[in-house]
Amino acid sequence: MSTSKKETYSSFIQYIEENQNRFYYLAYSYVKDPDSALDIVQEAVYKGLKSIDKVKEASYIKTWFYRILVNASMDELRRSSRSIPSDPAYLFQDQGNHSHDEKTPEQAELMDLYQALNRLDPKSKAVITLRYFEDMKLTEVAKILGENVSSIKSRLYRSLAKLKIQLEGDVFHDESEKQQ
Repeated sequence: MSTSKKETYSSFIQYIEENQNRFYYLAYSYVKDPDSALDIVQEAVYKGLKSIDKVKEASYIKTWFYRILVNASMDELRRSSRSIPSDPAYLFQDQGNHSHDEKTPEQAELMDLYQALNRLDPKSKAVITLRYFEDMKLTEVAKILGENVSSIKSRLYRSLAKLKIQLEGDVFHDESEKQQ
């Protein structure tokens, strides 16, 4: 293995070790199952290790690996082809003294957001997740999803508009229930 390949390999291993939790939460956001999310991350790492020699520079590892991870997540959704009920309560385990039935207002809002995200199509969800939850630039999101930046911008703005409508609908629905 040449020096640059060793450096790329070492950079990849370090990147995986430092970001494993982020990868898990991204995969979980797609499949809503802890075991499946772990399987997806494991599969993505395996695919990454198999094809690490295709990475020309270590600086490309982030977008290259996220592309593998997002594709593995979408593949799992297609394979399962079943509707998975949204259960963001898993994300709030063991946080404070609140039981699963008793959520803080912040947790309830976050659950509403996750439920609204789950109603989006997978590509729209990927754009929002990568941009806002993974804090990536639109150019990085475009590289990961294999699309041009203008398409990503359009999908982002359409998706945000859909989320806003869904979240406002949830708020109005919740308020009308409180009044009854």
